[in-house]
Amino acid sequence: MELDNLYDSVFTGNYNVTITALYYNNHETVTPADLILPISSQSSAENETSVFSLPDENATVSFTLPRNVERAVVSILASGNGDEEFWYRNVVTEYEDTFNNSVLHGYSPFREVQLLVDGRLAGANWPFPIIFTGGISPGLWVPIVGIDTYDLPSFEIDISPWLGILCDGMPHSFELKVVGYDSETTLGTVGSNWCVSGAIFLWIDSAGAQTTGAVSEIKITPR
Repeated sequence: MELDNLYDSVFTGNYNVTITALYYNNHETVTPADLILPISSQSSAENETSVFSLPDENATVSFTLPRNVERAVVSILASGNGDEEFWYRNVVTEYEDTFNNSVLHGYSPFREVQLLVDGRLAGANWPFPIIFTGGISPGLWVPIVGIDTYDLPSFEIDISPWLGILCDGMPHSFELKVVGYDSETTLGTVGSNWCVSGAIFLWIDSAGAQTTGAVSEIKITPR
């Protein structure tokens, strides 16, 4: 959780936050993951946020998974900030200089959040536009903020088809990327900055010795 605050002559205020955690033990309805591995910079010991900042940083981690995993899901959080706060109104980079102002940035109004396993695309998702408090028009947020303003949703990618590779007892890399359009036809980088992090949820087969299998084909359908 991160709630930055900005104090100046226009935007001022304090947070009054109540956090409630509900713990339950009901395996008949929900079976929680046996192991959770972070896709983060793990910088909390330095009193720093543990999110990666893209494209300036490399959001890659490496883990050796247990050899008897039966299910694996990656949960990803991605938030555009700075030049990427209003990414959904950006223009294709080659047309950025067409508009004589500093409001519209490049890389198009398209964003794709990718998960790569060992450098190969394992899944993708397309973020929904989020308007932060004070965004677009400050008057929209007075006297109270909108519904779900502080609820930035995460999304999940099931990587269970990769378990035959991931359960070989060797380290494997997991990378998060955010891409836009450098031109009308070419996917490329994005502006600064996207805050990303994630977690790998693993369910263990206690009766199994090793999960086997192979990724026979990775098929990406052109848009």
